[in-house]
Amino acid sequence: MEKEEFRPIPELPGYFISNQGRVRRGNTKILRPFVRKYDEQYQVTADGVRHQFAASKMVKRVFGETEKK
Repeated sequence: MEKEEFRPIPELPGYFISNQGRVRRGNTKILRPFVRKYDEQYQVTADGVRHQFAASKMVKRVFGETEKK
């Protein structure tokens, strides 16, 4: 199994996504996803604006072509 690696999400300061699709705020809080259309989704607020995204698409954007397994 691949070691989990977190990288910052460029459009969302203070939020990080892992190569396994988990999202955390800062260095500690792992956020809980919800499922919509068979994909894990996250809803976060950055700079007073709410953002919603699919974990698999954000992993692809941040890590390149590596998809969540």
